[in-house]
Amino acid sequence: MNHLNVDHDDFPIFDEYDKTFRSFLADFNELSSVAELSDNQKLTLLPTRLRRRPKWYFRGLSNERKNTYDNAIESLTTEFDNESLLRKDLYSIKQGQSTLDEYVEKMEQIFTELNVKPDEKLDFFMAGLDENTQNDLFLNEIDSYEKAVRRLKLKLSIEKRKSSKSKKPFTRDREMSENKAHQSKTMGNDQLCYVCQEPGHLAINCWFRVRKKNITSNAKI
Repeated sequence: MNHLNVDHDDFPIFDEYDKTFRSFLADFNELSSVAELSDNQKLTLLPTRLRRRPKWYFRGLSNERKNTYDNAIESLTTEFDNESLLRKDLYSIKQGQSTLDEYVEKMEQIFTELNVKPDEKLDFFMAGLDENTQNDLFLNEIDSYEKAVRRLKLKLSIEKRKSSKSKKPFTRDREMSENKAHQSKTMGNDQLCYVCQEPGHLAINCWFRVRKKNITSNAKI
């Protein structure tokens, strides 16, 4: 295949984890037009540009569903276009001002419709949390999505109980005593890491910053 200097390897590859089917199809059709391919030629080329699950899905289609280029594209679109859009949504979900329950519900809705690996679930979940919450999970070495959800729900429950007990008014003497203690502690630990809250080093040298960056970046791949 070398119509108008377009080579077989110039055509895009569709892997559902790398791009949406919609964007793949636009690129595929554009190059097919440049190469002046007929529908039969496009139908022959199409399965060679599919990878992993799309490749096996195409092979499993009945002859009737892939006997023409239009039928093959319709079958692939039905299967993968919605899934690709859902995965794109998963990349963009952030907790923001949502409660933990609301955030978990958004994640669960997509997890039930997508084939997401266990380690991917944790990466996506962590990437959407605020920095303080991420730090808490890193410090406790949480290694699964389910454990992360349980940990955060337990933490919120404990914080609510503490809040309800601390609603009693403080005396002025007690407030002054606590302020002095806090000032004394702060002045004696000018190198206090804001990430892990341990003294003796700055945040830039914190032992788990690299690990945090790696997991956060994995969710964006």
